Amino acid sequence: MSGDGPSWWYQEYFPLDVFPNAVRLMVQQTADSLCVHPDMLATVALPIFGALIGNKRRIVTHQHTWTEPPRIWAAIIADPGAKKSPALSRLMAPLTKIREELDEYYEHQRTEWANLDTKPKPPPPKPIRFKLSDLTTAVIRDRLATHPKGILVYRDELSGWLESLSGRAFGAGGDRQLWLELWPENAELQVDRKADNESTVIPQAFVGLFGGIQPDKLRHIAGRDGDDGMLDRFLLCKPPFVEQVWGASQLDPVVADAYAETVDQLYHAACSEIGGRIRPRLVELDVGGHALAEDFFRNHYAQLNNYRRTSDPLTGMWAKCDAYVYRIALILTELWHICEETPEIVDEQRMFGAGQVIDYFKNQRAGMQNILQPAEYERAGPVHEAKVIEWLSNHDGKSTMTQLCRGPLQRMPAKEARAVTESLADKGHVQLTRVGKGTEVVLNR
Repeated sequence: MSGDGPSWWYQEYFPLDVFPNAVRLMVQQTADSLCVHPDMLATVALPIFGALIGNKRRIVTHQHTWTEPPRIWAAIIADPGAKKSPALSRLMAPLTKIREELDEYYEHQRTEWANLDTKPKPPPPKPIRFKLSDLTTAVIRDRLATHPKGILVYRDELSGWLESLSGRAFGAGGDRQLWLELWPENAELQVDRKADNESTVIPQAFVGLFGGIQPDKLRHIAGRDGDDGMLDRFLLCKPPFVEQVWGASQLDPVVADAYAETVDQLYHAACSEIGGRIRPRLVELDVGGHALAEDFFRNHYAQLNNYRRTSDPLTGMWAKCDAYVYRIALILTELWHICEETPEIVDEQRMFGAGQVIDYFKNQRAGMQNILQPAEYERAGPVHEAKVIEWLSNHDGKSTMTQLCRGPLQRMPAKEARAVTESLADKGHVQLTRVGKGTEVVLNR
């Protein structure tokens, strides 16, 4: 942080320093060993850690008007052959131990049930799972019933599932609406079975979700998607290309063990349970955390209000950042508490780190608008003019064309970017001045 306060805008890469060493080194060394970008691994670490914490913890927002669980949905946007599967498998490797523990407990329950002498016998116990690959709501209902702390769903390819929810009917059997209701802070899952006239309601339905999707398939899904904000609920990461080299570095076993220990401690963190329902421990912000939250939200709402005024397609994702910044702050707080024994309270550093992470995903989302809203971003228009005015307002009222093309006008053709600034100049909003071989753009106050 500088003397003028934190910089909340333009995190080009995922800020790995927000993680404690046990996580940061695992992400960096795994990325180096597989020749993938660390942004890919850092992104999927969030839903993994969030699900490990699950319903055991909730963060109290700075206004004390609501609490948030650490529920994260994320997707990696990459072409085939980008090594998504092997990279993500490395981060999920310690989850095998959790599966083995749950299998052992299930077998113990099964044995006890088999030895019951009572007649009629109660229904047999159901398998207990933490990590799933099945996205059907009936399976998720059954798993949440046996594992109320929460579950993690991983699909190597999310495209098939998203396409099934994005048809004209928005998914058969109301699945789309059920999934939309699984994202908010007080998610609840209700599944009705016509076959046996059974209806089940799962309160505190915690489902963390992540997977991969190819850019072309994402474009197709975005073109068919409704206006209910399904894709806005996902933190999207399109990691930069990394060249493959011979003799890449290896993952240090000590680093892998430290990461596995972190995973184990997060999953086994103490919590209260009454009647099969988890009572989460509430984690609050300290004075520094409150101050940083206020600074973040003042800046964030300025962006959001500007997007709403201009009906910018980024409005949906920006609106979800209210919840996501708190969810990420909670995850970072629990990680540092486990790894470095820091107090279990959201301080200035954890809130600042959460703000940096959110602005990384904002930047990622803005850079992917040519995929998600291709028609909107092929030509200059009022949306881009609003972005330039906001950028200039946040950069002392002036910028160069090069900086604009790397920021709010990124991925636009140079001719179209120039048309945006010329339109603003014609309307009297900015002045264009030739400086050397470039152009300076100055906001008229």
